Amino acid sequence: MIVFPARKFCFLLLVIATALSVISFVLQLVLWSTGSHVGGLVFLMNVDLEQNVPTWFSSILHFLVFLVLTTIAVLTKNSARPYFLHWAFVALLFGLFSLDEVASIHDQLPVKLFPNLNTFWRWIFPGSLFVLLLSVVLIPFVKSLPTEIKNRLFVGWSVFFGGALVVEYPARLVAHTVGEHAPLYDLLTTIEEGCEMVGVILILRALLLYLAAEFNDVHLQIRD
Repeated sequence: MIVFPARKFCFLLLVIATALSVISFVLQLVLWSTGSHVGGLVFLMNVDLEQNVPTWFSSILHFLVFLVLTTIAVLTKNSARPYFLHWAFVALLFGLFSLDEVASIHDQLPVKLFPNLNTFWRWIFPGSLFVLLLSVVLIPFVKSLPTEIKNRLFVGWSVFFGGALVVEYPARLVAHTVGEHAPLYDLLTTIEEGCEMVGVILILRALLLYLAAEFNDVHLQIRD
């Protein structure tokens, strides 16, 4: 039997997410104080930029959640339990989130959908609308989950969207008043991206607990 240490694994992910956030901000401070890009490390480790180490790590986090959700969806269908489509839908969302981390779809899509909307609101408005609609659609599904899992998922989603939307607002405000090349902006975006990574890890932890509690008697069979 192979035993997967879910708690230790998620703790390791938290350590990595925290380290990436701290390193990113420290390097931004070095850039501000010395003007040095530290041999390209500023770009390579900046949590607010794309196609670098933090982006790669964040994409992996979302993909891990996608894998766990897909596993739960398959097991739910095979055991004839309710809410298979809900599990599959959320799995698809995280698969798209993982793709978005490396393809930066969220930077381009609002421009296409809301070309006349002020750039300050172009991401916050559709993002808030998406969260609202998603919450309404998934409320019956979430209510059916065990209390501990439900609470853990709520905390995870709150941290994730707290970074993606709540911290995003003052970050955008600073960007439009003093510009993106400011220590305060770097601090806010570091908190924003850090919250998103931590939120996904908390969601992953909750899903692994659910998987262990609800399907602990499942054995893997590989068939040709």
